[in-house]
Amino acid sequence: LAVLMLLCFASCGENNGTEITDVPTETTTSYIRETKTKVAVLNGPTGFGLAKFSVDRAYNYDVQFCSDPQEIVPLLTTGAVDIAALPINLASNLYKKTNGGIQILAINTLGVLHVIENGESIKSISDLKGKTIYATGQGSTPEYIINYILTQNGIDPKNDMDIQDKTAQAELATLATEGKADICILPEPFASKVLFNNENYRVALDITKEWDKVSDVKLAQGVVVARKEFIDANPDIIKEFLSFNKISVNYLNINTYGAPVFLVENGFMESAKLATTVIPRCNIVFIEGAEMKAMAKAMFDVLFAADPACIGGSIPDDGLYYGA
Repeated sequence: LAVLMLLCFASCGENNGTEITDVPTETTTSYIRETKTKVAVLNGPTGFGLAKFSVDRAYNYDVQFCSDPQEIVPLLTTGAVDIAALPINLASNLYKKTNGGIQILAINTLGVLHVIENGESIKSISDLKGKTIYATGQGSTPEYIINYILTQNGIDPKNDMDIQDKTAQAELATLATEGKADICILPEPFASKVLFNNENYRVALDITKEWDKVSDVKLAQGVVVARKEFIDANPDIIKEFLSFNKISVNYLNINTYGAPVFLVENGFMESAKLATTVIPRCNIVFIEGAEMKAMAKAMFDVLFAADPACIGGSIPDDGLYYGA
């Protein structure tokens, strides 16, 4: 197929009252591919980052939304999807398990975790000591992030507190909304949903800010990956995808009025008021190339020190990084 691509990027928006110009937020195309590129993303921040992309580009990309990262693993390894959004440690694990069969295209999500409380007792990390805390993500990036912060603050997560792990984020959010879990560690958008539905809760700690206090490494939680075989066979589609991914992220972060309405109209959020709160707390980004590689490598060093098994037993080599 002869492929023509026309990108029309000329827009301006407002972000905290500051005018931003020459930032791409819209695209048009003059063709429809015979075979759609299959993409899998998680519900939540990674899905929000690709929201406009998945809606506007539906005729070229078939975007599947999953509730658990483990749902995406077999889709990638069997070739059922070509591109996926994953937690950063899972990308490293898959790289090892597939003998270099995937590459990271970009970092798409920074820190999304918050400690929320029904009360006023938590003012600092040290206040978590001796408390019962409800959390999710045992054996995955959220657990390692929390444990790292606690350890750096002289707190033993196994002996100095009672961490009650819940399998599903939605389950924990429901318990909190009902007032049955006074101190929770939840990612967005679930943390904001609890605050929205139960006014007794507040954000006690922003985990991203707490991370920054104890680490020089920027907290990167999510990445976009693709199968190496697909990358090698379709370099133009990969470049196109990255362009559209960036546009979708820019649209969400810049259009402070239009983006919340867009998320609601397309079923990503329940209300524009809630979406307005959630979007800036999700830290949705698009970081590629050398900067992506440097950030990811630094994050892998931290995760390896916490638990080598969580990234596949060793620091991944440079073959993991696309375009870097």
